[in-house]
Amino acid sequence: MNGSRITDFRDDGILNPKLGIHVSLLLLAFLSPAFAYNVIFSSTTVPPGQTLRVEMDQVSPHSHYRIYFRQKIYPVFAIGPNVQRALIGIPLGLTPRTYKLQIKHLAGNPPRWKEPKDFSIIVSSITYPIENITLPPAKMALFKYEARETRLIYKALHVIVPEQSWEGEFSPPVEGKKVGEFGVSRLANHKPYEFHKGVDLEAPEGTPIRAANSGRVEIASAFKLHGRTVIVDHGQGVMSIYLHMKAIKVRPGQKVSKGDVLGYVGSTGLSTAPHVHWGVYVYGIPVDPQQWEETSF
Repeated sequence: MNGSRITDFRDDGILNPKLGIHVSLLLLAFLSPAFAYNVIFSSTTVPPGQTLRVEMDQVSPHSHYRIYFRQKIYPVFAIGPNVQRALIGIPLGLTPRTYKLQIKHLAGNPPRWKEPKDFSIIVSSITYPIENITLPPAKMALFKYEARETRLIYKALHVIVPEQSWEGEFSPPVEGKKVGEFGVSRLANHKPYEFHKGVDLEAPEGTPIRAANSGRVEIASAFKLHGRTVIVDHGQGVMSIYLHMKAIKVRPGQKVSKGDVLGYVGSTGLSTAPHVHWGVYVYGIPVDPQQWEETSF
């Protein structure tokens, strides 16, 4: 596949099959005979907020698969001559129980997604700590910008580039004390607000904020609620986000390498002290950045 960008998710969260797949590849797929393949899961029991890796080996280079999970369709990308992989983010707050995961193969003439293989994924239970943040009236007033900014960020987080840009583990954008944990159930002045979708790292104002891994800048904007914000697209549905910057050094469309300076620590937007909020998203689902620091996906 080339560097085309897929940006269309239907309202039901299912990837639009009309985008990002070339007819020539479809022809190769249904002319190639189907054969058995191995499926390897990073785990079949996953807590909310974690990333599930699904790999298929001994597959034909010209074969195409996709995964069905929780009424969503996830694309599968080649990561080697006979290996393909999909990544799935498990949402915070997801009800703990057993969910069906299904893999389908593109075959037949005309081509159809068929030959399903069914698997079970257990989403385990987790207890979310509760944290109340006391905000002055001026900060609470910023919530009026939430809907507009969230729409723009949501759209950016659902762009899909078929090529993988990241390599190895991710690195924290600054060296600093963790002052906000991932997954905390947050209250703003004792009113329910959100699950904390990333981690907060404390650092002196003006400290360089560095890209956690290589990719392309999708957003570099001065928001009101989120503060000065940068989103880096690492390919294949994986994004990282950096909030509350004092200043931004990059522009949309710019390619960055791991460790490049994206901006500088500040306290803009819904922030009470200099820090950087950084998070990792998989197809728009926030996942624990620590897992990406410790695991090479």
